[in-house]
Amino acid sequence: MGKTLAQLNAIVRQKSNTDGVAGGNQVVTDAELAGYINEAVRQLYDLVISVDSSYYESPYDFTLASSATGNVATLPLDFYKERGLVLFPDTERETPVFFVPFAERTRGKLGATLDGNTLKAYPWQLAGQGPWRLYYTPKAPVFDQHTVRLVSTGQLPATINTGSGVGKFLTESGNGALTMDGKAAAPGDRVLLTDVAFLGPSLNLGIYTVSNPGGVSSPFILVRATDFDEAKAGEVATGATVFVTDGATALNTSWQLGAFTGPVDTGAQTWSTSQLDTTLDNFDAYITASAALMVFAKRQMDPGVVTGLFQAAEQRVMSMATMRVAEPEQAPVLWRHGARYSRYHDDLA
Repeated sequence: MGKTLAQLNAIVRQKSNTDGVAGGNQVVTDAELAGYINEAVRQLYDLVISVDSSYYESPYDFTLASSATGNVATLPLDFYKERGLVLFPDTERETPVFFVPFAERTRGKLGATLDGNTLKAYPWQLAGQGPWRLYYTPKAPVFDQHTVRLVSTGQLPATINTGSGVGKFLTESGNGALTMDGKAAAPGDRVLLTDVAFLGPSLNLGIYTVSNPGGVSSPFILVRATDFDEAKAGEVATGATVFVTDGATALNTSWQLGAFTGPVDTGAQTWSTSQLDTTLDNFDAYITASAALMVFAKRQMDPGVVTGLFQAAEQRVMSMATMRVAEPEQAPVLWRHGARYSRYHDDLA
Protein backbone atom coordinates (compact mmCIF):
# COMPACT_ATOMS: atom_id res chain seq x y z
CA MET A 1 0.00 0.00 0.00
CA GLY A 2 1.53 3.29 -1.08
CA LYS A 3 1.53 6.44 1.00
CA THR A 4 -0.97 9.18 0.29
CA LEU A 5 -0.22 12.89 0.06
CA ALA A 6 -1.63 13.46 3.55
CA GLN A 7 0.70 10.82 4.99
CA LEU A 8 3.72 12.25 3.18
CA ASN A 9 2.80 15.76 4.37
CA ALA A 10 2.72 14.56 7.97
CA ILE A 11 6.16 12.93 7.68
CA VAL A 12 7.69 16.02 6.07
CA ARG A 13 6.28 18.22 8.82
CA GLN A 14 7.86 15.94 11.41
CA LYS A 15 11.25 15.97 9.69
CA SER A 16 11.18 19.74 9.17
CA ASN A 17 9.99 20.32 12.74
CA THR A 18 6.87 22.22 11.66
CA ASP A 19 4.31 19.75 12.99
CA GLY A 20 4.27 21.12 16.51
CA VAL A 21 4.91 24.77 15.66
CA ALA A 22 2.07 27.16 16.47
CA GLY A 23 0.64 28.24 13.13
CA GLY A 24 2.67 25.54 11.40
CA ASN A 25 0.53 25.76 8.29
CA GLN A 26 1.59 29.40 7.94
CA VAL A 27 5.24 28.33 7.97
CA VAL A 28 4.60 26.03 5.04
CA THR A 29 1.13 25.31 3.70
CA ASP A 30 -0.11 21.93 2.54
CA ALA A 31 -0.18 23.29 -1.03
CA GLU A 32 3.50 24.24 -0.76
CA LEU A 33 4.36 20.83 0.67
CA ALA A 34 2.60 19.19 -2.27
CA GLY A 35 4.89 21.12 -4.62
CA TYR A 36 8.01 20.05 -2.72
CA ILE A 37 6.85 16.44 -2.60
CA ASN A 38 6.05 16.44 -6.33
CA GLU A 39 9.56 17.67 -7.10
CA ALA A 40 11.08 14.96 -4.89
CA VAL A 41 8.89 12.30 -6.55
CA ARG A 42 10.07 13.44 -9.99
CA GLN A 43 13.71 13.17 -8.89
CA LEU A 44 13.20 9.65 -7.57
CA TYR A 45 11.15 8.65 -10.62
CA ASP A 46 14.00 9.74 -12.91
CA LEU A 47 16.45 7.66 -10.86
CA VAL A 48 14.24 4.58 -11.21
CA ILE A 49 13.85 4.86 -14.98
CA SER A 50 17.58 5.60 -15.35
CA VAL A 51 18.15 2.09 -13.98
CA ASP A 52 15.41 0.39 -16.00
CA SER A 53 13.87 2.55 -18.72
CA SER A 54 11.10 -0.01 -19.25
CA TYR A 55 9.97 -0.04 -15.62
CA TYR A 56 6.94 2.22 -16.17
CA GLU A 57 6.62 1.47 -19.89
CA SER A 58 3.19 1.96 -21.47
CA PRO A 59 1.96 1.06 -24.99
CA TYR A 60 0.05 3.51 -27.18
CA ASP A 61 -1.65 2.21 -30.35
CA PHE A 62 -2.55 4.60 -33.14
CA THR A 63 -3.17 4.83 -36.88
CA LEU A 64 -2.15 7.34 -39.53
CA ALA A 65 -4.61 9.00 -41.88
CA SER A 66 -4.38 7.91 -45.53
CA SER A 67 -3.22 11.19 -47.02
CA ALA A 68 0.04 12.90 -47.88
CA THR A 69 -0.23 14.92 -44.67
CA GLY A 70 -1.46 12.02 -42.57
CA ASN A 71 1.90 10.90 -41.26
CA VAL A 72 1.38 12.80 -38.01
CA ALA A 73 0.02 11.31 -34.76
CA THR A 74 -0.70 13.10 -31.48
CA LEU A 75 1.33 11.82 -28.54
CA PRO A 76 -0.43 10.55 -25.38
CA LEU A 77 -1.25 13.31 -22.90
CA ASP A 78 0.97 11.67 -20.26
CA PHE A 79 3.96 11.18 -22.62
CA TYR A 80 7.39 11.74 -21.01
CA LYS A 81 10.04 9.76 -22.94
CA GLU A 82 9.96 7.49 -25.98
CA ARG A 83 11.00 3.88 -25.58
CA GLY A 84 10.39 2.45 -29.03
CA LEU A 85 8.12 2.52 -32.04
CA VAL A 86 6.91 -0.44 -34.13
CA LEU A 87 4.82 -0.84 -37.26
CA PHE A 88 2.33 -3.74 -37.45
CA PRO A 89 2.75 -4.74 -33.73
CA ASP A 90 2.03 -8.31 -32.64
CA THR A 91 2.17 -9.65 -36.19
CA GLU A 92 4.75 -11.41 -38.36
CA ARG A 93 5.24 -8.09 -40.15
CA GLU A 94 6.21 -6.25 -36.96
CA THR A 95 8.91 -3.75 -37.89
CA PRO A 96 10.93 -1.54 -35.54
CA VAL A 97 10.93 2.13 -36.51
CA PHE A 98 13.83 4.22 -35.28
CA PHE A 99 13.72 7.89 -34.40
CA VAL A 100 15.97 9.87 -36.73
CA PRO A 101 17.42 13.39 -36.60
CA PHE A 102 15.14 15.95 -38.17
CA ALA A 103 17.72 16.68 -40.88
CA GLU A 104 17.50 13.08 -42.10
CA ARG A 105 13.74 12.99 -42.44
CA THR A 106 13.78 13.38 -46.24
CA ARG A 107 16.31 10.67 -47.07
CA GLY A 108 13.70 8.04 -47.75
CA LYS A 109 14.54 5.93 -44.71
CA LEU A 110 11.90 4.41 -42.49
CA GLY A 111 11.91 6.55 -39.38
CA ALA A 112 10.13 9.01 -37.13
CA THR A 113 10.72 12.29 -35.32
CA LEU A 114 9.15 13.91 -32.28
CA ASP A 115 7.91 17.46 -32.73
CA GLY A 116 6.29 19.04 -29.69
CA ASN A 117 3.26 16.90 -28.85
CA THR A 118 3.26 15.08 -32.19
CA LEU A 119 5.02 12.12 -33.77
CA LYS A 120 5.85 12.21 -37.50
CA ALA A 121 6.55 9.06 -39.53
CA TYR A 122 8.77 9.06 -42.61
CA PRO A 123 8.59 8.68 -45.53
CA TRP A 124 5.15 10.28 -45.80
CA GLN A 125 3.97 7.42 -48.05
CA LEU A 126 3.55 5.46 -44.81
CA ALA A 127 0.32 7.39 -44.25
CA GLY A 128 -2.59 4.98 -44.17
CA GLN A 129 -0.44 2.01 -43.17
CA GLY A 130 -0.55 0.47 -39.76
CA PRO A 131 -1.44 -0.04 -37.02
CA TRP A 132 1.44 1.48 -35.05
CA ARG A 133 2.47 1.13 -31.43
CA LEU A 134 4.56 3.57 -29.44
CA TYR A 135 6.20 2.30 -26.27
CA TYR A 136 6.82 5.21 -23.92
CA THR A 137 7.52 6.24 -20.35
CA PRO A 138 4.63 8.23 -18.87
CA LYS A 139 5.12 11.32 -16.75
CA ALA A 140 5.88 10.94 -13.05
CA PRO A 141 2.84 10.85 -10.75
CA VAL A 142 1.77 14.26 -9.51
CA PHE A 143 -0.08 15.12 -6.30
CA ASP A 144 -2.43 18.10 -5.97
CA GLN A 145 -2.73 19.13 -9.60
CA HIS A 146 -6.28 20.37 -9.00
CA THR A 147 -8.06 21.26 -5.77
CA VAL A 148 -11.68 20.79 -4.73
CA ARG A 149 -13.51 21.29 -1.46
CA LEU A 150 -15.55 18.07 -1.47
CA VAL A 151 -15.58 14.67 -3.16
CA SER A 152 -18.52 12.28 -3.57
CA THR A 153 -18.05 9.35 -1.20
CA GLY A 154 -21.52 7.85 -1.51
CA GLN A 155 -24.67 7.82 -3.58
CA LEU A 156 -26.14 11.22 -4.42
CA PRO A 157 -29.57 12.04 -5.92
CA ALA A 158 -30.17 11.40 -9.61
CA THR A 159 -29.50 14.25 -12.01
CA ILE A 160 -30.56 15.46 -15.44
CA ASN A 161 -27.58 16.00 -17.75
CA THR A 162 -27.54 18.98 -20.11
CA GLY A 163 -24.87 19.73 -22.70
CA SER A 164 -21.41 18.22 -22.96
CA GLY A 165 -17.84 19.23 -22.26
CA VAL A 166 -17.48 22.98 -21.91
CA GLY A 167 -20.55 24.38 -20.15
CA LYS A 168 -22.14 21.03 -19.30
CA PHE A 169 -24.31 21.08 -16.18
CA LEU A 170 -26.16 18.59 -14.00
CA THR A 171 -29.51 19.43 -12.42
CA GLU A 172 -30.95 17.40 -9.55
CA SER A 173 -34.04 15.47 -10.64
CA GLY A 174 -35.95 16.57 -7.55
CA ASN A 175 -35.33 19.19 -4.85
CA GLY A 176 -32.92 19.12 -1.96
CA ALA A 177 -29.70 20.57 -0.58
CA LEU A 178 -26.49 19.02 -1.88
CA THR A 179 -24.45 17.25 0.79
CA MET A 180 -21.18 15.48 0.05
CA ASP A 181 -19.06 13.52 2.49
CA GLY A 182 -21.07 14.82 5.43
CA LYS A 183 -20.72 18.50 4.48
CA ALA A 184 -23.25 20.89 2.97
CA ALA A 185 -22.15 22.34 -0.36
CA ALA A 186 -22.11 26.12 -0.84
CA PRO A 187 -22.36 28.28 -3.98
CA GLY A 188 -19.03 28.40 -5.81
CA ASP A 189 -17.67 25.21 -4.21
CA ARG A 190 -15.58 22.97 -6.42
CA VAL A 191 -16.55 19.31 -6.05
CA LEU A 192 -15.27 16.06 -7.54
CA LEU A 193 -17.79 13.44 -8.66
CA THR A 194 -16.30 9.97 -8.48
CA ASP A 195 -19.24 7.72 -7.62
CA VAL A 196 -20.98 6.33 -10.71
CA ALA A 197 -23.88 4.92 -8.68
CA PHE A 198 -25.89 8.14 -8.69
CA LEU A 199 -25.09 9.28 -12.26
CA GLY A 200 -25.29 6.09 -14.25
CA PRO A 201 -22.45 6.09 -16.85
CA SER A 202 -19.09 7.35 -15.65
CA LEU A 203 -19.08 9.81 -18.57
CA ASN A 204 -20.47 12.51 -16.27
CA LEU A 205 -17.77 12.33 -13.62
CA GLY A 206 -15.11 14.95 -12.96
CA ILE A 207 -14.78 18.36 -11.32
CA TYR A 208 -17.81 20.63 -11.11
CA THR A 209 -18.60 24.05 -9.62
CA VAL A 210 -21.72 24.39 -7.48
CA SER A 211 -23.96 26.91 -9.23
CA ASN A 212 -26.87 26.30 -6.84
CA PRO A 213 -26.52 24.10 -3.73
CA GLY A 214 -30.27 23.37 -3.77
CA GLY A 215 -32.79 23.45 -0.97
CA VAL A 216 -36.28 22.41 0.12
CA SER A 217 -37.88 23.95 -2.96
CA SER A 218 -35.04 23.97 -5.48
CA PRO A 219 -32.68 21.43 -7.09
CA PHE A 220 -28.91 21.63 -6.88
CA ILE A 221 -27.10 22.59 -10.10
CA LEU A 222 -23.50 21.69 -10.95
CA VAL A 223 -21.47 23.08 -13.89
CA ARG A 224 -18.28 21.51 -15.23
CA ALA A 225 -15.28 23.44 -13.91
CA THR A 226 -13.70 25.59 -16.62
CA ASP A 227 -10.24 24.17 -15.84
CA PHE A 228 -11.50 20.58 -16.12
CA ASP A 229 -13.87 20.42 -19.07
CA GLU A 230 -11.61 19.44 -21.97
CA ALA A 231 -9.56 16.34 -22.76
CA LYS A 232 -6.06 17.81 -22.85
CA ALA A 233 -2.87 17.96 -20.83
CA GLY A 234 -3.44 19.80 -17.56
CA GLU A 235 -7.17 19.06 -17.57
CA VAL A 236 -9.06 15.80 -18.15
CA ALA A 237 -6.14 13.47 -18.88
CA THR A 238 -4.71 10.21 -17.58
CA GLY A 239 -3.05 10.83 -14.23
CA ALA A 240 -4.91 14.05 -13.41
CA THR A 241 -4.83 14.38 -9.62
CA VAL A 242 -7.27 16.19 -7.36
CA PHE A 243 -6.68 17.25 -3.74
CA VAL A 244 -9.65 17.50 -1.34
CA THR A 245 -9.63 20.26 1.30
CA ASP A 246 -12.77 19.35 3.31
CA GLY A 247 -15.08 16.49 4.22
CA ALA A 248 -15.85 14.17 7.09
CA THR A 249 -13.80 11.26 5.73
CA ALA A 250 -11.95 12.46 2.59
CA LEU A 251 -10.27 15.57 4.03
CA ASN A 252 -6.67 15.89 2.72
CA THR A 253 -7.03 12.93 0.36
CA SER A 254 -5.93 12.89 -3.28
CA TRP A 255 -7.78 11.25 -6.16
CA GLN A 256 -6.33 10.26 -9.52
CA LEU A 257 -7.94 9.73 -12.92
CA GLY A 258 -7.08 6.39 -14.50
CA ALA A 259 -6.47 5.70 -18.19
CA PHE A 260 -8.59 8.19 -20.14
CA THR A 261 -8.95 8.34 -23.91
CA GLY A 262 -11.57 11.09 -24.17
CA PRO A 263 -13.25 13.14 -25.26
CA VAL A 264 -15.04 14.44 -22.17
CA ASP A 265 -18.57 12.97 -21.84
CA THR A 266 -17.61 10.19 -24.27
CA GLY A 267 -14.67 8.56 -22.51
CA ALA A 268 -15.45 6.89 -19.19
CA GLN A 269 -13.65 8.25 -16.13
CA THR A 270 -12.31 5.96 -13.40
CA TRP A 271 -11.18 7.66 -10.19
CA SER A 272 -9.26 6.15 -7.28
CA THR A 273 -7.41 7.50 -4.28
CA SER A 274 -3.96 8.70 -5.33
CA GLN A 275 -0.88 7.32 -3.65
CA LEU A 276 2.71 6.35 -4.36
CA ASP A 277 3.17 3.06 -6.19
CA THR A 278 5.05 0.18 -4.55
CA THR A 279 8.51 1.08 -5.82
CA LEU A 280 8.36 4.79 -5.00
CA ASP A 281 6.74 4.02 -1.66
CA ASN A 282 9.69 1.80 -0.74
CA PHE A 283 11.89 4.88 -1.06
CA ASP A 284 9.56 7.36 0.66
CA ALA A 285 12.47 8.34 2.96
CA TYR A 286 14.13 9.94 -0.06
CA ILE A 287 10.97 11.83 -0.99
CA THR A 288 10.15 13.12 2.48
CA ALA A 289 13.75 14.01 3.37
CA SER A 290 14.17 15.88 0.08
CA ALA A 291 10.94 17.80 0.67
CA ALA A 292 12.01 18.56 4.27
CA LEU A 293 15.25 20.08 2.96
CA MET A 294 13.20 22.37 0.74
CA VAL A 295 11.24 23.49 3.80
CA PHE A 296 14.51 24.20 5.62
CA ALA A 297 15.75 26.21 2.65
CA LYS A 298 12.58 28.32 2.74
CA ARG A 299 12.95 28.94 6.47
CA GLN A 300 16.69 29.63 6.03
CA MET A 301 17.45 27.10 8.74
CA ASP A 302 20.35 24.72 9.21
CA PRO A 303 19.39 21.58 7.29
CA GLY A 304 21.70 19.44 9.40
CA VAL A 305 18.75 17.92 11.24
CA VAL A 306 17.71 15.91 8.20
CA THR A 307 20.96 15.80 6.24
CA GLY A 308 21.81 12.36 7.58
CA LEU A 309 18.35 11.04 6.78
CA PHE A 310 18.51 12.48 3.28
CA GLN A 311 21.96 11.07 2.58
CA ALA A 312 20.94 7.64 3.85
CA ALA A 313 17.84 7.62 1.66
CA GLU A 314 19.76 8.89 -1.36
CA GLN A 315 22.38 6.20 -0.80
CA ARG A 316 19.70 3.52 -0.99
CA VAL A 317 18.46 4.88 -4.31
CA MET A 318 21.94 5.30 -5.74
CA SER A 319 22.86 1.76 -4.72
CA MET A 320 20.03 0.67 -6.96
CA ALA A 321 21.24 2.97 -9.73
CA THR A 322 24.76 1.52 -9.58
CA MET A 323 23.36 -2.04 -9.63
CA ARG A 324 24.72 -2.98 -6.23
CA VAL A 325 22.85 -5.66 -4.30
CA ALA A 326 21.32 -3.66 -1.47
CA GLU A 327 18.01 -4.58 0.13
CA PRO A 328 16.71 -6.33 -3.00
CA GLU A 329 13.23 -6.75 -1.57
CA GLN A 330 13.09 -2.95 -1.29
CA ALA A 331 14.61 -2.32 -4.72
CA PRO A 332 12.70 -4.40 -7.24
CA VAL A 333 14.42 -2.86 -10.27
CA LEU A 334 17.93 -4.11 -9.49
CA TRP A 335 19.71 -5.93 -12.29
CA ARG A 336 22.26 -8.73 -12.19
CA HIS A 337 23.95 -10.41 -15.15
CA GLY A 338 21.68 -8.64 -17.63
CA ALA A 339 18.41 -9.73 -15.99
CA ARG A 340 16.11 -8.42 -13.30
CA TYR A 341 17.55 -9.32 -9.91
CA SER A 342 15.53 -11.32 -7.41
CA ARG A 343 16.71 -12.59 -4.06
CA TYR A 344 15.82 -16.06 -5.36
CA HIS A 345 18.92 -15.75 -7.54
CA ASP A 346 20.93 -16.22 -4.37
CA ASP A 347 19.39 -19.67 -3.90
CA LEU A 348 20.63 -20.64 -7.37
CA ALA A 349 24.17 -19.36 -6.87
